[in-house]
Amino acid sequence: MLPSLAILAAFAPPLPVPQDPVAWWLEALRGLARADARDGTFGPTGRRFWVTRLEARPGLQGQAHYVHHTPELTDPLVVEFLDPEGRPLELEADHRRWLPSHGEVGYRVRGHEDARVHEERWLTLDDVYVSRFTVRGLERFGVRTTSRFAEEPAGDLARFAPHDLGPAARVDLLRDPRLRTGGADQPVWIEGEAHRSQRGARGRDRKSGASGGEVLGNEFGGRKGDRAVYEFLGTGTGRWSLLVRYARDLPGEARFAVRFRGVEVGTVGFPRTMGWGFRPDQLAFARLDLGDVPDGLCELELEALHDGANTNIDGLLLLPTGQVGSPPPPERWPALDPLRGAVAVAPGPLTVGGVPFAIPPRPTVCAVDPEAHELTIGGRGARLHVLALALRPEASIQAGGVTRRLGPRGRGPHAWLQSLPVPGEGPVALQGRGCLILAATREAVASAGGPDVRAGRARFHGVDTEVQLTAHGLADPLDVRVPAGGEARFCVALEWSGPRRRGLASAVALAGDDPLGAHEQAYARWFADLCPRFTSADPFLARLWVYRCFLLRHNLAWPDAGYLRGPVFYEGRHGSWYPRVITFSTPHIVAEARWLRDPGLFQANLWGHVASQGEDGILRNVLVDWRGFHYTHWIASAVVDGFLVHPDRPALERAYEVLRRDVEGSAAAFDRDGDGLLAPDDHYSTGMEFQPSFWFFDGFDNTRPQTRLERPDFNAYHAANAQALAGVARALGRGAEAERLAGLAARTVAALERDLWDQASGFYYSVREADQAKALCKEVVGFYPFRFGIPADDAAHARAFAALLDPAQFWTAFPPASCSREVPVFSATVQRWPGPGGVVTACMWNGPTWPHAASLVADAMALQLRRQHRGGLEPRHLGEFLRRFARFHCESGNPSLPLLREYGDGETGVNWGCADYLHSTFLDLLVRHLGGLVPRADGVLEVRPLPLELGEFAFEDLPYHGHRIGLAVRSGRLRVTVDDRQVGEGDARIGLFLDGVLAR
Repeated sequence: MLPSLAILAAFAPPLPVPQDPVAWWLEALRGLARADARDGTFGPTGRRFWVTRLEARPGLQGQAHYVHHTPELTDPLVVEFLDPEGRPLELEADHRRWLPSHGEVGYRVRGHEDARVHEERWLTLDDVYVSRFTVRGLERFGVRTTSRFAEEPAGDLARFAPHDLGPAARVDLLRDPRLRTGGADQPVWIEGEAHRSQRGARGRDRKSGASGGEVLGNEFGGRKGDRAVYEFLGTGTGRWSLLVRYARDLPGEARFAVRFRGVEVGTVGFPRTMGWGFRPDQLAFARLDLGDVPDGLCELELEALHDGANTNIDGLLLLPTGQVGSPPPPERWPALDPLRGAVAVAPGPLTVGGVPFAIPPRPTVCAVDPEAHELTIGGRGARLHVLALALRPEASIQAGGVTRRLGPRGRGPHAWLQSLPVPGEGPVALQGRGCLILAATREAVASAGGPDVRAGRARFHGVDTEVQLTAHGLADPLDVRVPAGGEARFCVALEWSGPRRRGLASAVALAGDDPLGAHEQAYARWFADLCPRFTSADPFLARLWVYRCFLLRHNLAWPDAGYLRGPVFYEGRHGSWYPRVITFSTPHIVAEARWLRDPGLFQANLWGHVASQGEDGILRNVLVDWRGFHYTHWIASAVVDGFLVHPDRPALERAYEVLRRDVEGSAAAFDRDGDGLLAPDDHYSTGMEFQPSFWFFDGFDNTRPQTRLERPDFNAYHAANAQALAGVARALGRGAEAERLAGLAARTVAALERDLWDQASGFYYSVREADQAKALCKEVVGFYPFRFGIPADDAAHARAFAALLDPAQFWTAFPPASCSREVPVFSATVQRWPGPGGVVTACMWNGPTWPHAASLVADAMALQLRRQHRGGLEPRHLGEFLRRFARFHCESGNPSLPLLREYGDGETGVNWGCADYLHSTFLDLLVRHLGGLVPRADGVLEVRPLPLELGEFAFEDLPYHGHRIGLAVRSGRLRVTVDDRQVGEGDARIGLFLDGVLAR
């Protein structure tokens, strides 16, 4: 049945939309390009693999991750350019370009004025990282590619002949004086994160007060048996003591056993330091005397003796016992080498750069001094690979009439590999100057131009993967010749195959004449297949729509392991905490992802949380190998709203059972006094750390124990969750459950009004659980009940919005402030507590602006605008709010630089924290409030745009009830299409109620 409305055939959208969605998205995504490093970020992400810091050096040098935050995945692919003598060429980046699908770097070659190297780098959905190089202006050069994760030679291994240098080995790498730095009694400093091995820490943990800005790792010591092992070189100079620098902000003392060379020598206690290491004064030393320390390599182990021993280990200072009273100052610690310059290499087989070597089987690894011993390398092979350690700047090796200089001295054998062309038959004399030789291998068969492949395997977060390194397009990587006026082009790929057969994804990624062009097309196709299009008279708003779609793709992952078997959205990729499924961000993600055309994606995080559901029913944060704590949330409400866009009764029924257990479990666990109001465990579990109300009753001294509060946010979430599930229960014919859930919602709503609403000031406040005393400081959570339609539609409640619009309270340059300016410890600037205590952390809700809160407040404003009583709130206020929120997505509010972070300064717009952060909504806000699409359970298509004064616009291909919806407003007229068929047109100020147009 068609609506009884006139249809104006001549109506046109404000901006044309091309017929080819892939081409549209390709152009739109390129519109986000930036001619800078974009803070070192990288746009494309794979199923399991991604990059958070990509440096301007060839290959993948920086920080990468697999499945979750993976600090050990540093510099996984190194590409070196060599001169004809095998010396590294120095490349200097002079320009960079960032795009969502890939990055580009241009390099100058020092000493070669006309030489240029251009690198394009991307990551495919199938976890293949590719660097494509184009080289001009160099007549001849070599290329060396290495990855410590793919070092095993592939193909015919018989072509390698490792040479046994054992009979000539005479130099002890641990004790040779030429390798030593510092005196025998010089102290040793070991960074906490520089362990040989550890168990318990989950990812890197950056703390600004720590040495090097980092401690051992997140959550270390949380469980009995967590341990870390360190190595240092003893010199046999008498008795030594251990000083552990640490931070801990939990009551009681953490106890750790200390083992030295496999023997337990005592325990060390870590009392509370009143902070986790964000400032130097939050760190302290704990001491244990070790006794005599012998000469040689020593192992030191710390092991937690009980659960809850969480301790941030900054570093270990070892020094002669007599020097404990005057340890060296922190500025000297980086120079205190734990190995004192020595080299520790295990005997036996060793693969470096895809070349197998044989290290002499001695108790301590030895090397050959070629100036004292002439070496003859027998066998066959036209290439000689040598591992050598430089002792002097002019160090070199020579064989077959070819000389190769060694690079600067490094800490591992990777830095010392050199390869020389030699005669293919007969023995070869190997000579050296100013170096020690560790090993040599001859290669009988050189590459004939096919791919050079190396392999390996890795395990991160309990997930196994094979790794393959492929160099493609070079006939001889060590002797590349560029024709005059021409160029050389080649690719290097690093594949993380996961459960797939190794090498298949690399073959696809490198296929064809233009693999980057194919990747860009595939990347744009994901958006074309799943994302609606939006055009606007405001180009910035249209660009931001594309950026928000990019955030969904950027944070989408397929761990496919452990607890996370399907696709999930992380709330962020940068930092140790964010790449996981988190209860606090899931509702925002559900709201955004429901406007993708695949219904499975808006449900994705819900099914991830199911794995974390305990016997109490409460949903928790989850990794593939970990189930964690609980944040307050409105997941049930958001999921039910998601099914209004994508109806699916079987999936809704399954979700209902999961969510009902969470809502009822939360009521049982957190309403301790039985008054209908839930109280979170602490300010951390609200996700809104350091809200001032937690210290209101102690004069805002945030070193004091926090007050247990019953808050507007948690109770609004709970009431909304229960009310949404009551409606589902009725639809499923479960009358008794519907009544029980509706009763939970009504009880909490009544208690909210009775105890949290203050009639005198017209605002919702948190109250002390013990006696219901109000914490009379206005916080942004006071608006959250309006987001869920809880307050009555009356003038008394509408007064709350006067505080929102007041520049002296919440309306900062980038609203809303997380608490009113009237609160004594208000600060729009991040990480500042201008009051007693002065404790600051990475998350502060005492005034800065948070996108999370902005999303909820925007929804609250929109809902209030559709009510009878507005309290002075007008649509133009919401329009202005959305403009400022849009600018807050950008660096310092600059609309040409979209890069949303966790939170920021409400006055300057300078953002801080995790880059490209998916813990808010914006697509959903535009669709429902600007476009006016009102999700409903019935067959009515309701479209009621709010007059936000944001200009003309058009939405194309919005998914809704299995159809594609188009919405456009031009010259005050609203047009609606269903599956490209115009079904209604009218006054945008009135909207349309279209019945029957969704019937198939």
